[in-house]
Amino acid sequence: MPRPLLRELLWLLAAAAAGVLVVPPLIYMVGRRVFGAYAGGGMRDLMGHFFAGLGQGILAFWVAAAGPYVMITLLRLLAWLLWRRTPQQA
Repeated sequence: MPRPLLRELLWLLAAAAAGVLVVPPLIYMVGRRVFGAYAGGGMRDLMGHFFAGLGQGILAFWVAAAGPYVMITLLRLLAWLLWRRTPQQA
């Protein structure tokens, strides 16, 4: 497997893990602080609803899960663009 493809797959794997294991608890904690108790129960219930939403193909859940990968990709693109425009020192 080519090295750039392997690196991209590792970024995708790490971001996907963060998207499904880190983002939902963050949503729960912020929502609880801003809106109060979660009407559906606790964090475990939210995680169950989150995975059920992913399984049902609900777009909002997939956007939340894909968020880390999208953010990492945009930051990498921005860094590449800035690096490309910076004069190279020889």
